[in-house]
Amino acid sequence: MLSISVCLLTEGLRYAESWDFEVSASSFLQFDLSMGCSKAVTPTHGVHLEFSTDCGHHWTLVTPECVPPAIGCARYTQSSIYSTPQYSQWRRVTVYLPSAANSPRTRFRWIQPHFTPGADSWSLDNVLLASGCPWMCSGHGLCNNGRCICDRDYGGVHCVPMAPLPFVLREDFNENLDPEIWPEMYGAERGMLSGEPLKSGTALIFKGEGLRMLVSQDLDCTSNLYIQFSFKFITKGIPERSHSVLLQYSVNGGIIWILLHEFYFPSSTDTLFLHLPLPPSAQTNATRFRLWQPYNNGENRSYLVLNLHTIFLFTSNVP
Repeated sequence: MLSISVCLLTEGLRYAESWDFEVSASSFLQFDLSMGCSKAVTPTHGVHLEFSTDCGHHWTLVTPECVPPAIGCARYTQSSIYSTPQYSQWRRVTVYLPSAANSPRTRFRWIQPHFTPGADSWSLDNVLLASGCPWMCSGHGLCNNGRCICDRDYGGVHCVPMAPLPFVLREDFNENLDPEIWPEMYGAERGMLSGEPLKSGTALIFKGEGLRMLVSQDLDCTSNLYIQFSFKFITKGIPERSHSVLLQYSVNGGIIWILLHEFYFPSSTDTLFLHLPLPPSAQTNATRFRLWQPYNNGENRSYLVLNLHTIFLFTSNVP
C-alpha cells in the first residue's frame, strides 16, 4: 500500500509521486480524492493520474479519454483527469491499469498542471496498488491484503448486495431528486422548456456549461428486460459527434461503463419515447445507469441544450 495523505496548496509544482513498483496484469490502483479541500476549484484545473515505466522520464495518462467518434478504444470513457464537480467531496476511485503499465518498475503520479496560486487545492489519501482482490470488490469495497472490506449493505467475498435492491425505478422529475436514487447529477436543473411542460409536468433540462451527467443508484435488473424514457434534443446548428448523449451501464459500481446506446441527432427533435432492450450483461443484481454528454458548447452561446424529460422505467418481464 502506498501511504499518501496530503492536501496540496503549494505555489510551485503540485504533484504526488510514488516509488517504482512491479505492475502485472492483475494489478489495480485504488485511492481517495477530494478537489478543493472544502473550497471552490476551477473545473478546468483537474488532477491528472499518470504512469511512467522509465523512471519518470516520460509520463502517460492511465486512462485516455475516449468519446465519439473515436475508434480503436475499448469503450467510451472519461480520462484519468479528475476535477469538480464530480470530485468536490471525498470519493474513492478504482482504476484498471492498462497493459502498457505492466513492468517491473512502474511509478504513478497525481499532478495538477494548471492551478490558481493560493486556490484550486486537492487532497489524496488511502492509495493502494495491489492485486488479488476478486472483481475489484465489485466497486463496493476496499481491497486489503487480497480481501475486500465491503461498503455498508454489501458483503461476501465479492461485495455483493446483502439485501435485494430495487428492481423498478420510476421518475417524472416533478419533485426534487432523491440523492439516494440519483447519487450524481451535473449540469442539469428541473424546469420547463420555454415555459411549456413536456409529457407530465416538469423535466430535467441539461443546459449548463461543463459536465452533463446523470447517474442512477444500483438496481436489481436480473429479471428486467427494458429501459424506457422520454427524450428531447435541442440544438442550434449541427452539433459535433462528440456532443452525442451516451446511455451506459455499469455492473461494478461505476469502475467500468459499457455503452447501451449512443444518441446523436444532427438537428433538434420532437419529444421521443425510447424503448431499449437490456443486454444479458446488464441483467445483474447491482446494475447502475448513466446518461453522459461528453462535450457541449455551453450555455453562454446557447448552441446546444439537451432537454431530458425522463420516465425511467426498468420493466420486469413487460414487453
